[in-house]
Amino acid sequence: MEGTEASEEGGTENAGAEEGDTEENTHGVLPEEPSGVTKLEYEDDQIKVTVEAETTGIIPEGAALKVVPILAESEETREQYREVEEKLLEKAEEETYNIAGFLAYDISFINDKEEKLEPNGEVKVSMEYKQAAIPEEVKNAETDAKDMGVTVMHLEEDEQGEVKEVVDLSHVPQAQEEQGIQADGAAGVNKIETLDTTEGQEVQKTEFLTESFSAFTITWVMMLEVESNITFEYVDESGNSIPGHPGLSEEEKQELEEAISGEYVIQLDEWVKKPIEGYTFEKYILKLSDRDVQITSTVTFGIPNVQFQNFTDNTIVLGKNGAIVQIVYKKGESSGSNPKETVPTIDSASKGVKLFMKNYKYSIKG
Repeated sequence: MEGTEASEEGGTENAGAEEGDTEENTHGVLPEEPSGVTKLEYEDDQIKVTVEAETTGIIPEGAALKVVPILAESEETREQYREVEEKLLEKAEEETYNIAGFLAYDISFINDKEEKLEPNGEVKVSMEYKQAAIPEEVKNAETDAKDMGVTVMHLEEDEQGEVKEVVDLSHVPQAQEEQGIQADGAAGVNKIETLDTTEGQEVQKTEFLTESFSAFTITWVMMLEVESNITFEYVDESGNSIPGHPGLSEEEKQELEEAISGEYVIQLDEWVKKPIEGYTFEKYILKLSDRDVQITSTVTFGIPNVQFQNFTDNTIVLGKNGAIVQIVYKKGESSGSNPKETVPTIDSASKGVKLFMKNYKYSIKG
């Protein structure tokens, strides 16, 4: 695994070194300045890491920023590297991708006793490479790096310092009781604000949000061959099929499949909402295993999930098992015509996730 060339022991920078103050102690920690720090920086020959908080008090008083590249060839980090690799591979078993390679870093706050500290709230971490980086495994893989996805993962730890979960920061699960979403409709949020890569998928910069520190990885993934079914059902208010309505034609299904393969976001209003004589369109319903959720017209087709929005600005994510969406009509006046329009694509890179549809296909049913 090719990582950065920073010191194998990592480095630390104190919470408040004043400009021009260069004297360091044996730990490489610069002298403290009064509390109220909202920004810490670490820099070596390969990378600059910045941690920022919106308000004072989030970065603990007197804290220093420590960054340790986790390298397979380093005696000090070899064991941790193996654990990181093992945890990433375990996560991939539950997903629709394989791990191609990763760059890993242990990021933390420490006090003057070298004890680790956690932020007292959400912080933004920025990692900017002085030269674009990519793991050797990815360079030498049979699959071209251009056909891989790139994301940031966090190996979250428990109070004993053991890895309890590997979280893809492009979709961080949120508490179901907060979101009102249950079972297979898991809600989540994208914590990656920036993920810049070259055409060859070498990483240049990433910015992400976190409320805790431990190991973070920039991870390259190879998508598996997966087909996910999206079924559209035209029903009345009672959930019964509308008599005599055939649903989407084969031509319409093919057009929609082609649109999804080239677009990141589509509007149901423009693709599946149809005028039906004697009926008026009312709403879209997403069928979950334990409940129905009313959704908006916007659908995001990513990898490996399809994402819907409800009316409280929450994201409902369904995995490779696909989804059933009901287009609900009320008996009454006919709804007007609904010509298709070109839907502008969303810049997925600016959203923090590189999406590649090459090995992922959505089939439209209904």
